[in-house]
Amino acid sequence: MGLGMRDERGFTLLELVVVTLILALLVGIVVATYYQSSNRALEMADRANLRVIRSALEQYRAASPSASYPSLLDQLYPAFIRSERSLVVPGTGISYDYDPGSGQVHNPDYPQR
Repeated sequence: MGLGMRDERGFTLLELVVVTLILALLVGIVVATYYQSSNRALEMADRANLRVIRSALEQYRAASPSASYPSLLDQLYPAFIRSERSLVVPGTGISYDYDPGSGQVHNPDYPQR
């Protein structure tokens, strides 16, 4: 190599920083989208569980000689609910809040549902 020639085989520091920032931005977008989709799926599963439980509670009440709700949600399985997993909040595994007097059931994290 002569004195006037430049070695242009590598990347400049600025190019590496720009590419790294672009990759970090793309990874951030993908991770945020994944968590949003995951949360949406858990929410949909929660709503489906609540519909199943509420329907099973009404079936239990209709089949009960005293026309009352069960004292525990566990009494719905297996006669009125096929899977025990329907009796817990998806993603957390905690039990739903249940009032046997009124038959009201809801997610303890979202009492309004």
